[in-house]
Amino acid sequence: GNAMNTVMETVPSGNRLKNPGKEPVLVEPMVGTVRILGLRGDLSKLAVWALNASGERVKKIDFSRDNKDLVFEMKAEYQALNYEVTR
Repeated sequence: GNAMNTVMETVPSGNRLKNPGKEPVLVEPMVGTVRILGLRGDLSKLAVWALNASGERVKKIDFSRDNKDLVFEMKAEYQALNYEVTR
């Protein structure tokens, strides 16, 4: 999704910054379904985590398994910039 600093402004043509803005960064959430295909090895301890802007784990995410595939949803409510899959 899109990301920009708070109160950031561009010139009318949109190709340069008029005001670089300040923290916090405003991020448009990415939403959708992630499917990781054909996982191998021991899958008994799989976990999916939503990560904050610093890469810290903030929420364990529910997921499903379809044979050797892992499926989880990216949702706006997680406020995640990235996700981590562990096993």
